[in-house]
Amino acid sequence: MTLKRLPVFLFCFMFSGCWFSSHPVPMPLNETRFSKPVQKPVKFSTSTGIKWNVVPADSIHPGNVMPFDISKFPSRPFNPTGMAPLPNPAIQESFQYDKLPDTILNLDVIPSEPVIYKTSLLGIAKKTALGQPRLRTDSYYTSFEYSDDQGLPAQSVENILHTRDGLCWILTSRGLSISNGESLETYPTNYGDCFYMAEDSLGQVWLRTIRNGVFVINRKAGIQKQIMNFQSGVHVRVDKKGFVWVGSLTDGLYLISPDQKTFKHITKRNGLVNNETVITYEDKKGRIWVANQKEGMDILDPASGKIKRLGAAQGLRNNLVYNMSENRNGDLFIGGVNQGVEVINIGNGTYKRIDSAQGFKKSSIYNFLEDPEGRMWVSSDSAGIYILSSHADSIANISNREAFGDGLVQCMDMDKQGRIYIGSLTGGMNVFPPADQIVHHLSVKQGIIDDNVWALFKDSKQRLWVGTYGGLNIITPDKKIIEVRINPPLNQNNRTEDVLQIGPDQFLICGPNLGLCLIDEVKHTLEKIGVKEGMPTNNLRYLMQDSQGQIWITSNRSGIIRFDLKTRTIRYLNQASGLSSAVISGVQEVEPGRFWISTYSGGIDNLDLAQNTVS
Repeated sequence: MTLKRLPVFLFCFMFSGCWFSSHPVPMPLNETRFSKPVQKPVKFSTSTGIKWNVVPADSIHPGNVMPFDISKFPSRPFNPTGMAPLPNPAIQESFQYDKLPDTILNLDVIPSEPVIYKTSLLGIAKKTALGQPRLRTDSYYTSFEYSDDQGLPAQSVENILHTRDGLCWILTSRGLSISNGESLETYPTNYGDCFYMAEDSLGQVWLRTIRNGVFVINRKAGIQKQIMNFQSGVHVRVDKKGFVWVGSLTDGLYLISPDQKTFKHITKRNGLVNNETVITYEDKKGRIWVANQKEGMDILDPASGKIKRLGAAQGLRNNLVYNMSENRNGDLFIGGVNQGVEVINIGNGTYKRIDSAQGFKKSSIYNFLEDPEGRMWVSSDSAGIYILSSHADSIANISNREAFGDGLVQCMDMDKQGRIYIGSLTGGMNVFPPADQIVHHLSVKQGIIDDNVWALFKDSKQRLWVGTYGGLNIITPDKKIIEVRINPPLNQNNRTEDVLQIGPDQFLICGPNLGLCLIDEVKHTLEKIGVKEGMPTNNLRYLMQDSQGQIWITSNRSGIIRFDLKTRTIRYLNQASGLSSAVISGVQEVEPGRFWISTYSGGIDNLDLAQNTVS
């Protein structure tokens, strides 16, 4: 059973009676076992004379000049962080915790009962190497995908837990796997559906299965214990004092003592509003929030000795709560069925609601996770992940299609390095690097004219020129806009492969079939210089300006071209001139008058202008 079917499961009970933690790569201890690198001096072949091909002056014509005012081209905003302001502010009201209705809470009068365990061997784990993850590039946020191709037992990941020893526990629909970042241990027991795990102070991991009770796994000892006297449920939590809270869908709460030998049974008779508990949450003040299936929540407040009631009558919209989480600001996030997110801050006395009016699609909310930047990640059953800023005033969305297959997001967890692990119904597990390692993806969705990018150039105004198959973009990061979306009628093929700034307001661009184009931002012109204007070819690939101000242009089949902008003279070298190949991939000035020219099939040519030779 998945979380998507959980509402049906809960409904039946209502009417039945009631990226891996990584490790540093060790260097070899005995380095003498390895041979030393072979060093050889660079030696060019014998120099031969070259003969420049000079384009006659009467064959060079003025370029085709057209208007080109960058400020008048269409623009659109983009978001370098992926976050956009909420379309409408969150709905905010006052919240008076002290005025909530309450009843007496006295745990001392509840009798203790023995916990009945059935102990068995954990079984022999199947060890497999963890395959390399697949990089997801169709999402704005970088993520790495792990599924059955990388060794997981199944693509349906129901729960993820990072333990204090640095291991990652991954519970799938077909078994439990434990990863150390390099390999997987998969255990033979089929625990059934389990959406919550917790680690206790002894390093044991508790699994709360829906139909098979509670399992306590001691991996070091190689044993597991199954608790036999608890009714079915979905949640388990270990609080700060070592008590274990186990929920039941029909039988209230089981509170296991820190020595794990006895438990107290908390039910409607002891003050709960009903016995159909779904999850529990411990806030920073030690209060235990208990969500039930149809009447909101009970708040067990040991300091005051009371149970506070929070339901529809007190303003709570989610009467069926699936998860809660408190951030560093003291905001408690509450998520449930199709009612968005509710945020309560007891200290500030505020209640906020964030739903469809603020950008949330109508979906059930399953999990919350606060990242190192203070943003809250919110998982849903149909809309993927929402990311709320620390002040809940802006939002981003990572959809199922972009990162999680077609399945709902079932669980989230974070390791010590700040990597976020997300499990989905059909998309396996995705790992998102921490914010300082994330590479955001700009694509057509964010305004790039084409996803096929061939050139990047940062100019003196800190703008980023992006050459694509379909044309040229100019991005201004400080203004957070894609300032220019240029698709000029230069040619049927507008692929831009290189950009070169040759003055404060002058730029050259080139590409296959595009020829050479000179952009002048002061004159607001674009001048095209191609075959008709004297170039030996329009198929140009790479631009370089040497120390003397000369422009060097590589071509796909016509060798290398030297263009003097001041005198408008064109000279070029090809194989007949002495080059190793006519297909040139790059040129570099190693010292004034001497150049290294890289070719696709002839290696590197050493061009010496003073000697007029190539070797």
